[in-house]
Amino acid sequence: MEEAQDGGTEPMVLARGHARILLDKRDTAQAPAHDVDAERKLRRRHNEKTPIYRLPTEILSLIFEAVDSEWRTGHHLQPFTLGSVSKRWRDVALKTPKIWAELAYGRFRTRAHVNFYLDRSRMAPLHVAGMISDDELGQALLPHAHRVKSLELHYVRHSMPLFQSPAPLLEKLDLSNVHRTEHRVCSKLIFAGSTPRLRYLKLEEICIPLASPIYTGLIHLDLVYIDFGSPVDGLLRALGACPQLEFLRLCGLQFSSDEPNSRPLLIDLPMLSSIHLTGVGYRMENLEDGGSILRTILASIDVPPAALLHIIQEAEEDIDIDWIASHAQRNLKNVGEIRMLFMVCDPAHADLYSFNGRATEGGPELLVFSTGPLTVPITHLPHSLSSRLETLKILAPRSGSSWDTDTMSMSTFTTMLSNLSNLKKLVFTTGYSCDSLLSALVVTPTSCICPQLEELYLSSDAPVSQRKILDVVMSRINPAYGQVGLRKLALPRFFIPKNVSQFNAYGIEVLRAHDPKEAQSSV
Repeated sequence: MEEAQDGGTEPMVLARGHARILLDKRDTAQAPAHDVDAERKLRRRHNEKTPIYRLPTEILSLIFEAVDSEWRTGHHLQPFTLGSVSKRWRDVALKTPKIWAELAYGRFRTRAHVNFYLDRSRMAPLHVAGMISDDELGQALLPHAHRVKSLELHYVRHSMPLFQSPAPLLEKLDLSNVHRTEHRVCSKLIFAGSTPRLRYLKLEEICIPLASPIYTGLIHLDLVYIDFGSPVDGLLRALGACPQLEFLRLCGLQFSSDEPNSRPLLIDLPMLSSIHLTGVGYRMENLEDGGSILRTILASIDVPPAALLHIIQEAEEDIDIDWIASHAQRNLKNVGEIRMLFMVCDPAHADLYSFNGRATEGGPELLVFSTGPLTVPITHLPHSLSSRLETLKILAPRSGSSWDTDTMSMSTFTTMLSNLSNLKKLVFTTGYSCDSLLSALVVTPTSCICPQLEELYLSSDAPVSQRKILDVVMSRINPAYGQVGLRKLALPRFFIPKNVSQFNAYGIEVLRAHDPKEAQSSV
């Protein structure tokens, strides 16, 4: 073992003379013991002359720790790899506890292997991650529970011995039941109710009752596919116990249909930067405001102005864009900051609507809202949104059927635009004809939608009437109507206007719009 450690694993340039003779002998026959010892000494002297060998032990130890933190792949025995380079590296590795504190899946093969890591890690905080099919690891870790800093297990037994001991250093807990053979329910006093430093909690198919003290002081909370079997007010109390919460994801949660004990106060989460809600719209009885769990949760959280609210709603009756906008002034303050809205829809089937809102074009997302199948098409934007919008982008790709359907038509978009009094930029990308939209944008003595419009971008697979485009442009620069705002016009890629020079003479910049297919693929 020592011979392998001293010799190293990589080819080396050896000294001349005796070293060359020794190598020749090793290639042809078994070298005598004294020759092997001599070769080992030569290799050691060579290593001692390299620059890295002159590094102080403390610096080399820090380098090992940095390498180990960057290379946490489960199928490499990193500490053993470092220790196999030379005798000095082995000695330093064995005296660097932190590189033995990573118990990742694939690093250990047997219980003895785990114990070796635990012994070498001494009192260093432990980072444990793996797929555990029995209690063997839990038994090995039990005496060391007080120094576990992060724990990530992908197959959890609810009665693991490790869960019965306090975890005073635990900062990150990620538990999941990947096989989903049964719903796991842990005790509300998991870790004996003592996790004072826990800040990151993710549970998937693992239920820890909401009355547990583990839901206290969290910064990151991620709950996925859990049936709590209790009213939703338990979740709201848990959120109230995490005033520094920055990230919240609730996906596929189920609660009992019991009426909450009391209507909760507004929960102030000033540090919240991202909230993701998916599949939490299960119906409840005897609740105000539509009887929706999702509405109850959203109505109870004070969302900061710069936070991202991401909602994937599968049931139309639970929540809609009108309800979201109606809470912009009360508690969904980020919605009130939206000035740019990107809307994607399927005009042929009206079964896909998504809204992406930002404060500025290119700025961070504030609202991402996707709906499920709709029985009633969206024909307008809420006033609290439309009165502030400055940029609207609409993507309506062709889906293979006619535009003229019972659920959607171009007139729907015309109706939407009629309330956008402050809109300055309109981008419309579609696979259908947009002539009727152009007709609506023509300013007349009795009609003027989007009076502040400065930029118009049209991209369509269908032919566009040059006459209608000219009518829009001329009416928008006609001083008689007081409309002199249009400054930029982007037309379909195949469209060649005959009046470009005339447009330019009025100070209008003419561009080529993007291909609708490219716009669709970029969503």
